[in-house]
Amino acid sequence: MSIEAMTWALGADVGDAARKLVLVGQANHAHKDGTTSWASKETLAEYVNCDPRTIQRHLKRLRAEGWIRPGDQASVAHIRADRRPVVYDLAMSETVRLEWKAAYLAEQERGVNLSPRPAVTGSQPVSPSDGHGETHGETPRTSRGDKALSPEPSRTQEPPPNPPLSGGRSCSRHKTAPGDCCRACGTTPRQIETDRQRLLAQSRRAQEQAAAAAERERAAAAVPLPADLKAQTRDQIRANRRTA
Repeated sequence: MSIEAMTWALGADVGDAARKLVLVGQANHAHKDGTTSWASKETLAEYVNCDPRTIQRHLKRLRAEGWIRPGDQASVAHIRADRRPVVYDLAMSETVRLEWKAAYLAEQERGVNLSPRPAVTGSQPVSPSDGHGETHGETPRTSRGDKALSPEPSRTQEPPPNPPLSGGRSCSRHKTAPGDCCRACGTTPRQIETDRQRLLAQSRRAQEQAAAAAERERAAAAVPLPADLKAQTRDQIRANRRTA
């Protein structure tokens, strides 16, 4: 958590309450200079109390307005690929925000100008039709000119991500070293912190139970203390009077 990033996010005017809360959530996970914020969509959804798909739309709008941009993705290389969040940097000043916004717009314009259709080369001429659906000369590669050529699907399938070796939080590595990230089961630092707190609570309860048991044993083995001296003296005086 960074006080500087949180202060900046609280003062930002993003135009929407839920979107501002998403920005505050990103700032809560950022460094002092606003870099390396890798809060997951699920975590931000808990902050805003909405669906993760709504969070995705807010993040896209924040990026279009220049409030955030993708950062160093190597910071989350220790997390399993299918659970790896996107790392964002925060624009900590209005000048930086305007620069990021202009860069995003330029990137979108370059993407629009790129044509998704393959270029037609001269080595594959298309002969005109005689009006009855027959062509003379070479046959075109596609029967309809208004459809783009679809790429041939790959025959090789990518292997699925490795499953958890021990089933998430029941991984044996966490029982002995709960402070380490486990690449086998993809445990996140937030889950590790929860496991650490649970283990500390169990340890405290065990210590309290052991102390209570030891206290009971000491009380059972202790020698009874003599009666109160004042009461003992009073009983002796009464006994002397009866015998007198």
